Amino acid sequence: MKYICQTRCEGDKIYTKPDKCPECGMPLIAVQKDTDPVKENHDKHRVVPAS
Repeated sequence: MKYICQTRCEGDKIYTKPDKCPECGMPLIAVQKDTDPVKENHDKHRVVPAS
């Protein structure tokens, strides 16, 4: 399992153990090898035009 900072404050830096980000202190999140959690979650958001 690989882990990244959820705020991406260190770019795409990958960690091998669950812990806290040494830069911002946020908990690291688990990611699969070939996935990008930001791109995956992007489709869940919906843009609503202003009226």
